[in-house]
Amino acid sequence: MFPQYAVAAAARRVAPSVAALPGEVVQRNQELPVGTRHAVPTDGAGTLAAAVCGQDVTQWALFLSLPFTGSSPADCRRCAQIVRRTGTGAAPQEAT
Repeated sequence: MFPQYAVAAAARRVAPSVAALPGEVVQRNQELPVGTRHAVPTDGAGTLAAAVCGQDVTQWALFLSLPFTGSSPADCRRCAQIVRRTGTGAAPQEAT
């Protein structure tokens, strides 16, 4: 099942290899987003052409198994605000 909001990024890179423990399966060629991360709705309501902040993400890398949480320093602040307001994503941690 996909998260309600997935990450979209203009570029991607292959994740570094991870040493596996005995009996552990490691995914090869896993990709990670590079640059600003935007939240893209994945509920099936139309094409994934725009982020929740309005950024056009046509032909961007879509990471459907990577939920947009608003907690990464690379996350779009506007997307994080919108996702937080809808109450469906994890809000960024507030400084105390």
